[in-house]
Amino acid sequence: MPTVVVVIAALALFAGAYLVLVSSFGFFRPAPVRASQHYQDLFHNSVAGIFVINADAFAQFTIEEMNEAATGFISTACQGRLISELVQNLPNEKSTFFVRLIDALNSVVTNDCDLEYGTACWHMTENRSIPLKVRLIPSAKIGNDRKIMGFLQNAGEIEETRDLLTARANDFIALAEQSPDTIARYDLKGHCIYANRAFNKLAAASSQTQPFLPVHDYYGMNHLQRILGVLDSGMDDEMECTWLTATGETVTSHIRLIPEHGATGEVIGVLSIGRDISTLKETERHLRDSRALLRDLTARREIEEGLVRKEMARKMHEEYGQLLSALRMKLAMLSMRYGKDSAILKVQIDDALVLLDGTISHMRDIVSSMYPSVLNTGISSALEWLADDCLAGTGMHYEVHVDEGITGISEGFTGIVFKIVQIALSNVLLHAEANAVAITFEERNKGYRLEVRDDGKGFDLDRSRRNSLGMVAMEELSNMLSGEIVFLSEPGKGTVVEVCFPLVDATQPVMFEAL
Repeated sequence: MPTVVVVIAALALFAGAYLVLVSSFGFFRPAPVRASQHYQDLFHNSVAGIFVINADAFAQFTIEEMNEAATGFISTACQGRLISELVQNLPNEKSTFFVRLIDALNSVVTNDCDLEYGTACWHMTENRSIPLKVRLIPSAKIGNDRKIMGFLQNAGEIEETRDLLTARANDFIALAEQSPDTIARYDLKGHCIYANRAFNKLAAASSQTQPFLPVHDYYGMNHLQRILGVLDSGMDDEMECTWLTATGETVTSHIRLIPEHGATGEVIGVLSIGRDISTLKETERHLRDSRALLRDLTARREIEEGLVRKEMARKMHEEYGQLLSALRMKLAMLSMRYGKDSAILKVQIDDALVLLDGTISHMRDIVSSMYPSVLNTGISSALEWLADDCLAGTGMHYEVHVDEGITGISEGFTGIVFKIVQIALSNVLLHAEANAVAITFEERNKGYRLEVRDDGKGFDLDRSRRNSLGMVAMEELSNMLSGEIVFLSEPGKGTVVEVCFPLVDATQPVMFEAL
């Protein structure tokens, strides 16, 4: 018994809520609850024609209310009148719509279900018959009456829109099919649901077997994971994919993955667009090979020139140096032997000795610039000598730090490091306006690390890199050691040149002339 009471109460509550909802749309004019402004706006501003029919117990149908869009097909004079009366008073071309409407309303009342059908109706404004799509939706029966809501849509416009969308879709498909780029679409599981002709040709799969093929069957699991990542993040992604064709050729594609969004903004799939960049990759490979060859040729030339300079420096030091020293000894002996007897001769000999000493000093400078002998003493001594030679007397504070454990480095390796530091210090003197310079050479991460740091005015890397021969030269030198060089600088924040080399030794000497 209590259960029956609860059910009856629930039904009563549902019926009351339904009456309020129906009355809010204006179905029952006598209802005490008036429609809210929101629902009134929806009703009257709808682009679809909406009308409300009242069906009484005697199957008499009356048009109770309609919105403005419906008045193009149903005159406002018809509102509140029986549809059967309208059929009798209207000409045939205008009454056809209402005849068909009465049959449809009888079917809705009898079967208590929605009904949708097509018909023709005379348009008041355009003064011609227009095909319509009509949908009738019955409400719950209240007393002996029933409300039926009707919706009118211009079937011609619907067909035109459908034809337009179909034409655009066909144009897109035609464009996609003729595109040299690979185009594919994937569903939420990463299955390919569409692939254009270029894609099928490249993937060596026919259009009959391609749809719903798991992407990892032809791309690999990594590509599938990238697609799933786009589905999860909703963000674009880019990658490169390498294909192996049936003829054994390797094709490289640059692929962009773009999420597709539904009407409510949710991700419903992924669009993939790939472009064949095999020619570009081949060009890049040839360019890399050419650069590597040029680098090797440059290194070989510099090595040979370095050997020549070293031999010339040795000859100048050993042969010409000895000759000049012997000449000085003879002039000194002449001064001692005949200088006492002739003051004029002594003055001439002393002037010759001064000139000869200057020549010897100048020759030593040339020999040192061609191949500094300090390179034979090790990396630490070489860098300290270079810092003293370049920075002493400039007023800059400078320091050199070399790990004590670094020993046994060949002259060739030392020479390359020496040259990089020499170029860096030359740039500091010419451009930096620095107060302090620090040179560091150390072992790190199974390799060597060189750093030249100054506190100068710095520079804009992007602008200076294009025009700096010094930076290019340091990059080439670091490449000779299979190393990597990094330039760090900002205006007003100094400059850092950092070079990292693997634990391999350069066995050939190279050039050491200043830029």
